[in-house]
Amino acid sequence: MLKAVVFDVDGTLVDSVGLHAEGFLYALKKLGIEVNEDIKKQFLSLVGKTLKDIVEEMGYIDMYEDIKRLKHEYVLKNIYRIKPIIDPSVIKELCKKYKLGIFSSSSPELIKAILEHLHIEHCFGVVVSDADVKHGKPHPEGLIKVINELGVSPRETLYVGDKFVDMLAAKNAGTEFMFVEEFVKTWTSLL
Repeated sequence: MLKAVVFDVDGTLVDSVGLHAEGFLYALKKLGIEVNEDIKKQFLSLVGKTLKDIVEEMGYIDMYEDIKRLKHEYVLKNIYRIKPIIDPSVIKELCKKYKLGIFSSSSPELIKAILEHLHIEHCFGVVVSDADVKHGKPHPEGLIKVINELGVSPRETLYVGDKFVDMLAAKNAGTEFMFVEEFVKTWTSLL
């Protein structure tokens, strides 16, 4: 029996992948790196992983702290441009019936800003970000942490995401998984 629903944030609750890409590319430009189509494609292929993992895989690990700071500044400054994928009213209805949590590769500051922007911060009992885990997705560490803190079992939990790494994290944690498009079609009609 379902008792909890855990959500990814970027690409799931909100359409923010483009803004994150803009912020990342802005950071690279500010640091004097020429941005081309290959860099854009490489970044987009890594979305869903932690920023640190992305920066490392792209070969910029020595500039990680500067990239992180510049990207976050850019995204926070433009948070008002983010549009919801899941209607906030659906989240508000869900939190009346289920325990809700967040497991996202984003930073705690960005997650907080997004939830406040949508006026749904009160709906989530547990929020786990990239700062709370040693291993990013598809490792199940973050999802298991949310499940444990919500006080439910993996079999009583649904994880909603938009990427293959989200699905793998759910599988590795022993939870059910649903892609956000399917969730929107199914759950919007049920509530």
